[in-house]
Amino acid sequence: MKKSKKIYDKLPTIPDFLEVNIQNLIKTSIPNSFGIEVKIKLTSPYYSSDDDDFYIVQNPCLKEKVFKLPMVRGSGWKGSLLKAGIEIFKDEKNPQYLGSIFRIFGVGNSEYRELFEKNNKVIKNKIMLFLAMEMGVNFKEDSITQLQRYFKTKAIKGRAIFYPTYFEKLSLELINPHNRKTKAGTNPIHYEVVPKESKAELKIVYIPFDGINQENDDIKKELSYHKNIKITETNDESGLADSENEFDIIISTKPVSSVYMNRSLTSKGIAVQPCVSLTDTKTFEEAGKLMYINQPYWFFDENEQMRTILFSSKKYHPQADIVRNKSDFIEHTEYYNTDMHISAFNYPNKIFKQILSSIKI
Repeated sequence: MKKSKKIYDKLPTIPDFLEVNIQNLIKTSIPNSFGIEVKIKLTSPYYSSDDDDFYIVQNPCLKEKVFKLPMVRGSGWKGSLLKAGIEIFKDEKNPQYLGSIFRIFGVGNSEYRELFEKNNKVIKNKIMLFLAMEMGVNFKEDSITQLQRYFKTKAIKGRAIFYPTYFEKLSLELINPHNRKTKAGTNPIHYEVVPKESKAELKIVYIPFDGINQENDDIKKELSYHKNIKITETNDESGLADSENEFDIIISTKPVSSVYMNRSLTSKGIAVQPCVSLTDTKTFEEAGKLMYINQPYWFFDENEQMRTILFSSKKYHPQADIVRNKSDFIEHTEYYNTDMHISAFNYPNKIFKQILSSIKI
């Protein structure tokens, strides 16, 4: 079997009216709406199937009807992300996750409607069957009571809107099965695909339309489930005095006590604070008393002067836990790149020996 590829000429650019301006949309939406815009780059060709019966290639790529641009439907993104959300729900079995899935993606299929009787009440054994058959999750009967409050109405429209993703490149893949005896090609199969390294954008908007009568604080609490991160910036320790297991990230402009830092961070929390130099062992020792990882790093400021920051973490290592398939695709930065990130935590031998007993790596 042999495979060859031919890239077509570049397709027409995506028309402006097919683009979605997330910022303008959020400004005109109800409070607590937000958007997600992600730049994507294909690591392999994208195969899809169009429903065009009359086409020169037997396996055409899915395209927009008018301009014939290759695309991923919004419903395709929704289905893939819903499946990922269900997998998390299976692993964690946290009732709040079920509520998040219903709020984000909605529920309105026939299996869900069958849960309700004429009096609009839901029976426990029907919920258990729905979770087992539709989501592959097995809950104990005494846990179903916690879930019942998420089954409120006969149909729920999801708050998230998933927009189509359009590509501007198209290529042709050829698979040619060979005869084992003659070693000759028999029946070439053509596939139209979006080529590797093509770039596009994924756009999602979250609008809590059904929370128009809810209190503002209630909606913010729901949003915190989805964003799943809390960050604080502080100039001194007073901003942390009354917090406990509250923050995922602490950015401090002054040195912070290890006691306040440890108490305020979540179990996977990260804190950064300034230090005098790469050999500021006093700050390293104080901050590292209760932290799992404690390492200084250096960088150049806007005046090209080298500065030093102390990185402290309860779980993640700044070099070993970096996700390169994400960090390598960060664009439009003037300073940051993955190699710079990694090198910032490397030190000359003389300095490393001097601070080794004061840091945690």
